[in-house]
Amino acid sequence: MMITPGIATTEPVLRLEQPANKSLASLLYAQGFLSTPTLKLHCVIPCDTVIEIVDDLQQHGFGKVEIHFEIEAGGKLNYLLREVQANQDTLVLERSITCTLAGKEADAVIRCLYFGDSVHMFKINTLQDHKISNATSKVEVKAVLTDSARLSCRSMISVAPGADGSFAEQVNKNILLSSQARAVSIPMLEVLANDVKCKHGAAVSKLDDEQIFYLQSRGLTTEQTRTMLLDAFLS
Repeated sequence: MMITPGIATTEPVLRLEQPANKSLASLLYAQGFLSTPTLKLHCVIPCDTVIEIVDDLQQHGFGKVEIHFEIEAGGKLNYLLREVQANQDTLVLERSITCTLAGKEADAVIRCLYFGDSVHMFKINTLQDHKISNATSKVEVKAVLTDSARLSCRSMISVAPGADGSFAEQVNKNILLSSQARAVSIPMLEVLANDVKCKHGAAVSKLDDEQIFYLQSRGLTTEQTRTMLLDAFLS
């Protein structure tokens, strides 16, 4: 892995030259990068390189993060934002994730899992930017919200002219555990090519009463039932 400084010290460029399965924070701290409230990153996944990254930056003091992944031909990205429960010092957590599919057979899977309580606000903005043909991308955002927690999810799929054979999918599913919790989902498509497959879906619901009844009829307590259903939802 090589880091090239950007225009500002808070905008490093990461070129992930070897297969990696590490936390994003460890990649930064290994290079002596210091924690700041906001962070902008440009990450390049080279040709035929498989990268698996866990985004744990919130645990290290980063409240607002903008990440741009640029995936070259044959490159594959698996990105996971861990379940996030904001602490009392961070009331608003923001992620802006842009994924540019710049080469043929590029592939990206972005997963963001949230658990929020109290008065916290989560903001997630994603862009799947298909520049060239025969690339695939998937964005999946799941949230469990209780008390007065809020989630705002804006997801855009953009397919450039000539990017035929693209496949792009975005999903946002939310479970609300209180009447005060709110989730807003705004999926968007901008498709300028003909031979493509693009789809999006969004849902907001509570825990299923029939599933709760079934599990409790098998001897599980209310707390055990809730934990099992939420673990299954976020898995």
